[in-house]
Amino acid sequence: MMFVFLVPYCLGGIAGPAIQGIISTQVPPNEQGELQGGLTSLVSVTSIVGPPLMTYLFAYFTGGGADLYFPGAPFLMGAVLTVVSVVLAVRSLSRHDLRLAPPAPPADLLPPPDEAPAVTPGLTE
Repeated sequence: MMFVFLVPYCLGGIAGPAIQGIISTQVPPNEQGELQGGLTSLVSVTSIVGPPLMTYLFAYFTGGGADLYFPGAPFLMGAVLTVVSVVLAVRSLSRHDLRLAPPAPPADLLPPPDEAPAVTPGLTE
């Protein structure tokens, strides 16, 4: 049965680099390190906070004193957090033009240079 969940899990692994690629087009080259560091920090924080939070939810809703027996509470919380993040992403990305720049023309279509490169006086090779 666990093999059924392998396909969506693998698709999630593909989505991370794709999202990072989209996000990286929104910042200049000199800020790429800061962006990637921030994204990695977010992943690290969620990896630290997520398991205890979901474990607590599961323990609370399956314990003897729970008002409502609901072992799917961590999955519901994950779905709610996913919906919130999608709404925030759509709002944020709708403000930006996500189209890629047109590709550069091939070198054989570029016009030839008009003159030889200038040589700076006083410098020798």
